[in-house]
Amino acid sequence: MSGISPVMEFLRTNGAKAINKNSYYSRQIDRPMQSCIFVDKSGNYLGSLRKSNVRWVRGHAYQTNYIETVNGLGQERDFTIQYAKILGQNGEKDVFIPEKITKEFTIKDKAGNFFKEVRERVVSSKLKQVGENTDDRYKIYEALEPIQYKETILSSGPVNK
Repeated sequence: MSGISPVMEFLRTNGAKAINKNSYYSRQIDRPMQSCIFVDKSGNYLGSLRKSNVRWVRGHAYQTNYIETVNGLGQERDFTIQYAKILGQNGEKDVFIPEKITKEFTIKDKAGNFFKEVRERVVSSKLKQVGENTDDRYKIYEALEPIQYKETILSSGPVNK
């Protein structure tokens, strides 16, 4: 599943546009959610998106997105983001950056088969750790070069659901 997922490809090919955006509270997963539906240029229904609001736990952010399309494709995306604080230099402000992002994609194809891919995106620039927040929420670094990222695929393949 390299590059764009089949779900996103279907929506882009059909010129999907998000409408009817709303927020609600889901009792099933006990958290606030947002949703919308996708339509093509003629207004025909293409699918729907439901996503949880970002949850923050000790310097980490978590979010889950569910996308279902009219042709039977489905996708669930789970994001886990670990933040770091980069100290400003030469009078610049301190900034918070995603130190590590873990993305899990689960795709359902038209035949009902499931495929899962786990990707990790980490800072590849040279950083010098200068401390840790007292609440153990995030690490504090000094950037020795401009911030760059490297993304790797940790696992990929079919799964049983």
